Amino acid sequence: MTEPALRGLRAQVFARYNQHSCAAAPTLIDQRMSLFRQYESDLFFRRACLAGCTGDRTSVIGWLQQAADRGLWYHERMLRDSDLDIVRGTEVFAKLQVLFQQRYAQAQAVATPQRRV
Repeated sequence: MTEPALRGLRAQVFARYNQHSCAAAPTLIDQRMSLFRQYESDLFFRRACLAGCTGDRTSVIGWLQQAADRGLWYHERMLRDSDLDIVRGTEVFAKLQVLFQQRYAQAQAVATPQRRV
């Protein structure tokens, strides 16, 4: 699927989030997850945040762990999202943070800027 289609999905998810309908938003993502495989890092993170919004600690960790199992990583700034506060301070979240930081550092070590003129 295209990036404009992903933006549309994000808009629908955020609309429900802003209406305090966090429990309804995951269904939107789940129904379309297979269409956006190239954006699964974003979608896994959104699912973790939505789980946090509903108070589901197990699912927050589960979505972040699935991302880790697929070799994905999140910048420390993303992991400060307030929806993840319910797992902040847990041992498993701390381990995921370390893993994601290591992967970020590895990605930065081989990254090269793309200059377009």
